[in-house]
Amino acid sequence: MIETLRIENLAIVESEEIEFGPGLNVLTGETGAGKSIVLGALSLLAGSRASPQVIREGCDEAVVEAVFRTDHLPDLESSLEALGLVADEHELVVQRSVQRGGRSRARVAGQLTPAAVLAELFSGRIEISSQHDSQSLLKAGFQSRLLDTAAKLLPLRSAVSEGYAKLRALDDELAELRAAEMERERRRDFLSFQVGEIDDARLDAAEIEALRAERSRLAHAERLGEETSAALTLLAGDLGGPEASNTADLVSEAIRRLEGIEALDPQLAPLLAGLRATREELRDTATELERYAAGIEADPARLAALDERLAQIEALQRKYGGSIEEILRFRSDAAAELERLVGSLPATLKTKGVGGRAPGVVVSEIIER
Repeated sequence: MIETLRIENLAIVESEEIEFGPGLNVLTGETGAGKSIVLGALSLLAGSRASPQVIREGCDEAVVEAVFRTDHLPDLESSLEALGLVADEHELVVQRSVQRGGRSRARVAGQLTPAAVLAELFSGRIEISSQHDSQSLLKAGFQSRLLDTAAKLLPLRSAVSEGYAKLRALDDELAELRAAEMERERRRDFLSFQVGEIDDARLDAAEIEALRAERSRLAHAERLGEETSAALTLLAGDLGGPEASNTADLVSEAIRRLEGIEALDPQLAPLLAGLRATREELRDTATELERYAAGIEADPARLAALDERLAQIEALQRKYGGSIEEILRFRSDAAAELERLVGSLPATLKTKGVGGRAPGVVVSEIIER
């Protein structure tokens, strides 16, 4: 098949050309003679990975070239024709070069081609075995292949291998479906918890301000009572205490004095009317203050309940939104996603297989057999 092999600047070889004769050709020599370099050159021609490290020291490029006879290889010539390559008079020239910068070029019948084309053309036609390849005989897979080859069962072996690959793919797909369903279940549980937590809180957009106002009153009941009573005393006086002047008495005294001189100047009439109206407003305000003060009462139990409720709402705000409206909007979105997930259970996981077992179990059993 190979007539000539030319090597330039590969490893320690500067330039060498080897002629091969028909039949078996044997290369012998002591260690370091260059036998492995010849195998490396053939490996490059067969499309193996090229490394700049194989270039001879001091050189920028290594070149390997071979001439193949193809007159007894009609299948190879057919492959060449399919790629638009033509062996001139059944003689095919193949060249591979490796540059110091890492680039590699291949030429087949004078045309630039990807290195992958070399691997495609010479796969199964150039086989390189190392001195330790005999160890593969100890592998069960290699032994079974030898037996199948001897029994001419390679087509059946290929069919079984293809079927096995399909079963593996099905088993992997089922595993992915189960994993996706588990994730959906986790997501459904999480969404159900979130929706339930918000629903249990029974939120009302107007509630939080009322709760905060009531809590403030209860938390400051003592001060509110003291200051309100003081204000009431200033307005109406302390009915249970010693006689003292207050706002109401002072206004009444002012009215009495103006009434005494009202007849002397008509311009005092509107001022006097204003003071009388002020006195009535002060009396009304004092009455309301008295009623308000009577209603102020410390309630530790109610204050604790308000603190608990506000803490519940604030916890929801930290998790789902800064306002009641945002929390309720989050709840609506979560409920919609939950409804979609509930209806998305794959029918394949609900279907029972052989003997009432799930399909994935059956596939796994077949694969293991």
